[in-house]
Amino acid sequence: MNSRVIKLYLGAFILVVTGMGSIFAANININTAARGQEFGQGEYRIKACDSWVNLDIIQGTTGEMGAPEGFSPLTGIAISGLDTKQCSKISFTISALDANGTVLPLYRTDSIPQMCGVKDCDDPKVNNSHLTLDLDASGNATLADPNAFHRLSYDAITGTYSISVNQPGLLAKDVVRLNIQSGDI
Repeated sequence: MNSRVIKLYLGAFILVVTGMGSIFAANININTAARGQEFGQGEYRIKACDSWVNLDIIQGTTGEMGAPEGFSPLTGIAISGLDTKQCSKISFTISALDANGTVLPLYRTDSIPQMCGVKDCDDPKVNNSHLTLDLDASGNATLADPNAFHRLSYDAITGTYSISVNQPGLLAKDVVRLNIQSGDI
């Protein structure tokens, strides 16, 4: 075989592998509702409202809010690129996952000022593993389940929504990926 044919096969292989990666990273629609629900991570297109969003973690100061010295707590999630008018009447639920795909506790809902350990946050009464942002018919953003443990803010200059938590449940380093689900309100 000459080197030109080998390069041709190698190029075709790379294109096929790249194309398969794109297919696997695509959104998955679930159920038959008008808009359905979508699942994704990182930066992706929300089909329900034809909008691109980016999810980022917000890290706290190392060694504070229950984090060991040298490590930062996850103190929130930033959402940028969200077109609230186009995405009106949609609810977004965000969760953090570890390397095994396990949903992690984002924040504590008790008065213990430390991170969740292996067993102390198993009870859903003491932790919350999801952050839900609702957009009403006018495109106004609110938290679906407001409480004293997390809050929503908006930076008009950057166009970024931030959901901050008061009692972090995990370290920022433990988050391998962020998931976002969208569905009708």
